[in-house]
Amino acid sequence: MSKTFRKSFVMVEMASKSSNTNPTTWICYGYEIIKYAGIALACICFTLLVALPCYKYRWFLKHPKIVFSTIIRGLKAVRLDFECEYDAYIAYNHDSEADCDFMVRKLLPALDKIKDGTEDVS
Repeated sequence: MSKTFRKSFVMVEMASKSSNTNPTTWICYGYEIIKYAGIALACICFTLLVALPCYKYRWFLKHPKIVFSTIIRGLKAVRLDFECEYDAYIAYNHDSEADCDFMVRKLLPALDKIKDGTEDVS
């Protein structure tokens, strides 16, 4: 047996023999430590269960906030200090034939007519 184990064993033995202490109180302290460790572990787990989904979906939570704040404040026109080369930027799926057909046959001619002034925007 190691020295520290023997020393602690002797202290427990002496405490159980003395009339002032009850040996069951030593066991109760162990249960309290386990109880408080369990409460701390439960708090950490609850915090992680709340924090991790909030972190993962932070953009989905932030987007409505931005939308509502712009609705409340009102939209403002952006002024640029430079001339833009294009009037619009369109992103579409190049692999989809339906998207390509729509772009080439309908959207681009409509945008050209609006740019030339031959068709009304509304």
